Order: sequence, then structure tokens, then C-alpha cells
Amino acid sequence: MLHLHGSGFLNSRDLSCKFGNIQVQAEYASESEIRCNTPSRAHGDSNIQVILGGRHVCGAAAYVFVS
Repeated sequence: MLHLHGSGFLNSRDLSCKFGNIQVQAEYASESEIRCNTPSRAHGDSNIQVILGGRHVCGAAAYVFVS
């Protein structure tokens, strides 16, 4: 589970996280935190985006998958 911290998150069913080409439902925690289950994939660099209503709402951020 990846915890993303920021500001202005909306409590919506249309909120999701996109890891590379894989999109998963996000869990709203508060206006400053959402949570996303990370998909299984190989170790290494990846990008994550926050999607709301099918639209990219947060710049892509890089992070590294580790076990």
C-alpha cells in the first residue's frame, strides 16, 4: 500500500492511481492523503499519477519498486 500525501484530494469514486500503464482504485483518507494498492511488477523505477474522473490531476512522480 502506497500512501500519497499532498493537498486538495477529493473524496470521489473516480479517484485512482496510475502506476506506469496500470490504473488502480485509490482510497480516500483525507484532503491531504490517499492510499493506493501497488500492482505486482518487477523491481525498478516507475511513475505514478493521480487520476480523478479520467483526468490526470497530479504530475507524474517517480519512485522505485522494491520488495
